[in-house]
Amino acid sequence: MSGDAPRGRRDLRSGSIPRRLVELSAPMLLGIVAIMAFNLVDTFYVSRLGTLQLAAISFTFPVVVLVGGLTLGLGVGLTAIVSQEIGAGQLERVRQFTRDGLLLALLVVAVFSAAGL
Repeated sequence: MSGDAPRGRRDLRSGSIPRRLVELSAPMLLGIVAIMAFNLVDTFYVSRLGTLQLAAISFTFPVVVLVGGLTLGLGVGLTAIVSQEIGAGQLERVRQFTRDGLLLALLVVAVFSAAGL
């Protein structure tokens, strides 16, 4: 860790780029594998209930992908904007974008909750 970096923070500008990519992407990869395993286990147990039940969870897959894609897109977009503003030292804009992002997330949750999804 760099001597001038605040405690608990790492300087991502130094060191091996491939190593940094692995360090930053490994937790995401493990999370995705865990979600896939969770869905496989669910599918296995639901399939033991019958074909109609298995077909029912198959119909929900596009909805789950839609909601996941929407939340992922909002999260990635907001993260990009906030990180640029942090880098520029614009902390007031960081607060503004964070607040607006949370309000947008609450709005999305309210819409999907009202729709029964």
